[in-house]
Amino acid sequence: MEIRSANQKTGRIAEERRAQILKAAAACFGRRGFHLTSMAEVCAEANISPGSVYRYFRSKEEIIIALSEQEREQIEGIFAEAETQPTLEAALHYCGLAFDEWLRSPESLILWLEMLAEAARNPHVKAIFARTDQVLRERLGHLFQMAKARGEIDPELDVDQSVKMLIAIYDGMMTRRSYDELDSERFQENLSLLLRRFLQLGGTNVG
Repeated sequence: MEIRSANQKTGRIAEERRAQILKAAAACFGRRGFHLTSMAEVCAEANISPGSVYRYFRSKEEIIIALSEQEREQIEGIFAEAETQPTLEAALHYCGLAFDEWLRSPESLILWLEMLAEAARNPHVKAIFARTDQVLRERLGHLFQMAKARGEIDPELDVDQSVKMLIAIYDGMMTRRSYDELDSERFQENLSLLLRRFLQLGGTNVG
């Protein structure tokens, strides 16, 4: 019993330490970018010795991979709640607000852009991003299929292409936000209108 308790405590400490390092790395990457940030800066931000950091992550690449996996978990949580919404419009509205809140801070937005750029040039990070994107498309596609079953949207709609288009719209919005002052509320209202017309949604505007 004592050994099990000690192992659980050790595991909890390791989990907390990893989270501490990832939080520090995210702050550093958000301020200076992935390539300009050194591991020494991450150590200083986390207030942890280099030896301790390297015990959990051997490189910045391992950190960014862990951040990508963390992102996938957040996406799963958002869609788990979205699936409890009564209509597709309400579900998409919830997702829009959740992602908007997630990337609202400049640091979070820059971090997302940095990770996206790194995925374009690093095959290991690209593979992680591909898995994250697959989860996003599957969960969003499930919302669309549920809506089809309820008779909410055009039964002939190509779900896969519609999902990709919607993700592209949000990616574009987030990218534009990095250099332009976007009114998130007005964007959500206009997106809601666009989706109602494109998907032939019924019901009232929840945007």
